[in-house]
Amino acid sequence: ISEILYKKVEVLNLQLENKVEDQSKEIKKLLDNMNTSVFAIGGDFKVLPPVSKYSETIFGKDIIGKEVSEFLFYNIRKGTKEYRDLRTVFSLIFGADELQYFGLEDNLPKRVTLPDKTNQKGKTLKLSYSAFYDQDDLVEKIMCTVEDVTESEERIKKAEEDQESYKFISEIMEIDDKENIAKKTGDLISKLF
Repeated sequence: ISEILYKKVEVLNLQLENKVEDQSKEIKKLLDNMNTSVFAIGGDFKVLPPVSKYSETIFGKDIIGKEVSEFLFYNIRKGTKEYRDLRTVFSLIFGADELQYFGLEDNLPKRVTLPDKTNQKGKTLKLSYSAFYDQDDLVEKIMCTVEDVTESEERIKKAEEDQESYKFISEIMEIDDKENIAKKTGDLISKLF
């Protein structure tokens, strides 16, 4: 009888392992088809698997096992107040309860700019965070979602510049004596030089 039970347990265990593997594959597919970097940060500030495939596109390397200061916050120099503040916030978050996490979350960077080979101004990344809690409802790891917003930031800046130009032109269009404005502008430019 114990041998029959043992075989049934083995079969059930194998079925459970297959289901877990199938679910893991589905999660991996979802992560790999996103145009967003998604990864978890552990209490040692290192990236835990799984990681979305797009992470390698954004950071140009495999980030599993890397400390976030190596690839995401590496422009914050060690030894500076900013670096110490960032490490302190992360240290306080891990092991914190939900209320403490929400109080500290605002101190985490929401945007970073990284060097980019194709864009002289760099790559602008938008960051968001979510906490994962353990059985004691304390923060065990932090999920970080990273979006490359470089193009949209450039479009917003261009739209703001266009709007400013439009306002300037609108103000000039409202003036009746445009010849006088042109003369005064020319005189002012001459004085400046």
